[in-house]
Amino acid sequence: MKYDDIAQSEDIHAASRLYAVEVYGQEVINAFPPIPSMILECVLAGLQEEQVLLEVFKDYRLPPPNKETEQ
Repeated sequence: MKYDDIAQSEDIHAASRLYAVEVYGQEVINAFPPIPSMILECVLAGLQEEQVLLEVFKDYRLPPPNKETEQ
């Protein structure tokens, strides 16, 4: 799931959860259940992906994923 696709999804709640799981992993989302809702709120507010990752870092101290190692 790409961040930019969340807003166009039929079920934006499920899309934000899927994005969160793909970015941070299921164990992290189980440990911090508010993260998908936070991502959804940021999407609806029109924030860029980098801003959302920074917000998650500030609130939960979870570093943003390293996109270079993912490819």
